[in-house]
Amino acid sequence: MGITWNMSSLQCRARNSGQRDFGLAVGTGPDGLIFARNLMPIPWHAQTPMTSPRVLQLSTVHPWDDNRICRKICTSLAEAGYDVTLMAREPNSSDSEPPAGVDLVVLPSVKGRMSRGLSSLGIWRRVRRLRPDIVHFHDPELIPAALILKLFGYRVIYDVHEHVPDDIMEKEWIPSFLRRVVSVITDVIERTASSRFDAIFAVTRHIARRFPERRTRLLRNFPRLVEIGDETESPGSASREDARLVFVGGITPQRGIRQMVTAVGLCDRTNPVLDILGECVDEPLSAWLADQASSGKIILHGWVEKGAASQWMASSRAGLLPYLPSKAHIEALPTKLFEYMGAGIPVIASDFPRWREIIDAHQCGIVADPTDPSAIAAAVDWIYDNPAEAKAMGARGRQAIESELNWESEAETMKSVYSTLLG
Repeated sequence: MGITWNMSSLQCRARNSGQRDFGLAVGTGPDGLIFARNLMPIPWHAQTPMTSPRVLQLSTVHPWDDNRICRKICTSLAEAGYDVTLMAREPNSSDSEPPAGVDLVVLPSVKGRMSRGLSSLGIWRRVRRLRPDIVHFHDPELIPAALILKLFGYRVIYDVHEHVPDDIMEKEWIPSFLRRVVSVITDVIERTASSRFDAIFAVTRHIARRFPERRTRLLRNFPRLVEIGDETESPGSASREDARLVFVGGITPQRGIRQMVTAVGLCDRTNPVLDILGECVDEPLSAWLADQASSGKIILHGWVEKGAASQWMASSRAGLLPYLPSKAHIEALPTKLFEYMGAGIPVIASDFPRWREIIDAHQCGIVADPTDPSAIAAAVDWIYDNPAEAKAMGARGRQAIESELNWESEAETMKSVYSTLLG
């Protein structure tokens, strides 16, 4: 591809190789794209032979250090012996490193929805230069480019992270009188295009039902076992008086932030403090949160790197997830639900049927009406007033992740589909 490699441009430390430093080779392609290759050794059983199939993970929306795409999918495929390339935009964290055995193509940042759409349409030319055996893409914006790649004979997998028509109904930047029309048109396009793709992965059953059954497989966003680590103090944190509540994720009004913060102030106890880890781009909500933080009841930490967030969760009293009712939320399986469970802490979550089913089945938390701060406060009080049972809830949630609700189980489904497509 005419890439010029600089073997000493960046340095990264091999996490599993003592104190040895390995280079992150960085190169620039003919069109200015940045390429990177992690030179950390991978286990001998996962070494990629010269004849290994080349697969491309493609996204023009997600950063390349996205947990599902990079840490789960790319890592699993590389460990299975595939020649993996990840093409995505710049990372969230400047400290991120690509997984061992994964080549990286960093796309230039594009501002504006229209510019991003036009950029996505032309991405097929860049993909063809890589000549992958399978193109696995993650954004609905890439559907036109994926159809073009199908015309050239590429095997294409569509990874559907959201129920796009439902999401459109809640997009505030789309005029309300147009949302229904845009939603229906998007639904028709997505369903029609899906019949041309070789396989479809869906994060939830609600999403999967929209696509052809014979081509569609569930690929749920459960945590990796390595993310939850070894058994530590986390199951015991629910009984510590100094342990605080935690919320991790993007901060938006739709995620019940106002109700959650109000609930902390309504608790019977005087000591609950809520740590909020995440970014807020809503200016009125940011201003309101800053005012609330002056009470000392909440602490705003901003965006926190995933490893640090995992440690924070493990040392907390309970994890809060009070998403407000909407089509997108009611049928969703939020990653944070399972990450709280993996951290060994009880969950206080919205009382949606699917969420209740999971929490009741594993007896790992409490559901409450997310629109009622007093109901959330009552759940928080119960956690503090019943430390032994709260500790047991956390332990049961962790056990569920270790035994069944983990990425390693889902990865077997993904690898089976890949093997079938490659014949």
